[in-house]
Amino acid sequence: MKIVHTHTGLLPIPPNGWGAIEKLIWFYHTHSLNKGYISEIRYTDDIKKNEFDIVHAHVGNLANILHERNIPYFFSMNDHHAYLYGKDSSTFKENYLAAKNSIHTFVSAKFLVDYFDLPNVSYLSLGVDNSFFKPRNDTKQHKLLCVANNGFGHDSSEDRKGFSYAIEAARRLEMPITIAGPKNNKKFFDRMNVQYDKLEIRYDLTEQQLLETYQEHTIFIHPSILEGGHPNLTLLEAQACGLIVLATFEKDNDLKGLIRIDRNHRLIANKITQAIENYDYFKKITLESALENDWSMVVDKIMDTYKNKLKQ
Repeated sequence: MKIVHTHTGLLPIPPNGWGAIEKLIWFYHTHSLNKGYISEIRYTDDIKKNEFDIVHAHVGNLANILHERNIPYFFSMNDHHAYLYGKDSSTFKENYLAAKNSIHTFVSAKFLVDYFDLPNVSYLSLGVDNSFFKPRNDTKQHKLLCVANNGFGHDSSEDRKGFSYAIEAARRLEMPITIAGPKNNKKFFDRMNVQYDKLEIRYDLTEQQLLETYQEHTIFIHPSILEGGHPNLTLLEAQACGLIVLATFEKDNDLKGLIRIDRNHRLIANKITQAIENYDYFKKITLESALENDWSMVVDKIMDTYKNKLKQ
């Protein structure tokens, strides 16, 4: 089977910093190669009709270009703005058209299946690279961590990821907390003027620096108000590194080992205490969860869908 993934054209693949969709494309590509398939990543203009068995688009406008050129394609829809801006928005309409005209569309959150309400849309969880993201075995002081790109497309200073709730929970418990992500997060901190002497902020980490950051911490906090992935990449990466994950999460879905929270700093502080008191138990099932969500297994599922759809 010959597969081609469309390059976003926005960031290098693999990304040399933040870039969630670029990460997805890279892992789909590399794990397909590992399983013996032929896989390439190309710009849309360089994809010719009938050259590949599978063409997989990852951005709505590029999928629509493929449709205009009569190239059948699969589509992954990971843009939370399609939900945020509503069904009258150009963002939703672009992604809806891309999904409607696809052979099949994958979404990474179950609520998006109902939201798009198309017969060819299904849920496929994201994965994690357990060969790279792994725990350190040394005993550590309990430290809290958030890893995220805060804000929305129209306002990067908005607290979509819930940094303020995590910081206030840390302050309540007098615990150290690190917040890592792209330089974009500075807009949130400048707007909120956050002051906490046990807060450390890290910007624009490399993948190796991100791994080391995960490994320096024990509890991951993610009070996000909107995600296109349940679980998203950071939750899975944190689990693979042995962190107990406390997060908001869609109701009709589940992530083994995850402790559900709301955007309430008192509740989050109570859940942090619960996680610390039962740390060995939660860490054991957290690492089991990471293995069950390895990218290798995700790619097996996507390959099954490719093959079944090609038979139809």
